[in-house]
Amino acid sequence: MRERDRRLLKRDADYETVFNRNYPIPLYLVCANLMKLIDREVHADKHALDRKDQTNVRFYAAMYLASLATGKPVPTRDEIAAISLSSITDAMLTESVKRVYELYKNLGASDQVAKGVDLLEQLKSELEREFTSVR
Repeated sequence: MRERDRRLLKRDADYETVFNRNYPIPLYLVCANLMKLIDREVHADKHALDRKDQTNVRFYAAMYLASLATGKPVPTRDEIAAISLSSITDAMLTESVKRVYELYKNLGASDQVAKGVDLLEQLKSELEREFTSVR
């Protein structure tokens, strides 16, 4: 865990943003399980990602996976909470990591890319195009 991540939840306002009482409880379990699946996938030999890149793409790949699983470019909290883990296929996991890694690599594959806004914006644009075009 990065140092900035450790400090985040020490502030009450930030804690309430993450653990909001109005969020559906299953959301947390689904998100944790999606992260476990993505973590396994980014470590898979087939992707040949080094440790830095694994760390830098994992949350973006989970975002992509949630969109694939819901069929929405910007799924709601309720839609994410309703994801059935049995609907997640190996192909979806592979696609999530590959697509995110391609964007990340094209932007320079650095910590600055992962922490900046360009990767997120490009990923959002790609998801919008993906789900507004006929699949």
